[in-house]
Amino acid sequence: MDLKKINQKIKNFVKERDWDQFHSPKNLSMALSVEASELVEIFQWLKESDLKKIDKEKVADEIADIFFYLLRISQKMNIDIEKSFYALDFQATHDPNCRGGSTTVFIGGVPLFWSTSSHVCHPPLSRCR
Repeated sequence: MDLKKINQKIKNFVKERDWDQFHSPKNLSMALSVEASELVEIFQWLKESDLKKIDKEKVADEIADIFFYLLRISQKMNIDIEKSFYALDFQATHDPNCRGGSTTVFIGGVPLFWSTSSHVCHPPLSRCR
């Protein structure tokens, strides 16, 4: 993935449509939220067995929309998203005190707990219940 090319393509796309006037970080973050909700809607109320029936093209479209807004926010706020991503602290430690075992994964200093018994990543409040 060539992030520089993608960023330039997005900038050209926005300029051709004169959308920059509407692209404040606040407006972009609200649009991002809407697109994330559209992704959630695809999966809403599905059972695990239904996942194979999902239209992957719809999922890909929503992911692309979300990616577009993430990059636009980073452009507008002069944030190097690639640098920010690589600065995340992807550390993992095993927690033997959890029933079934768990691993604490730190992403950007925020702990998430991966349960080896349920194969679910969850925040600290639901840890080891």
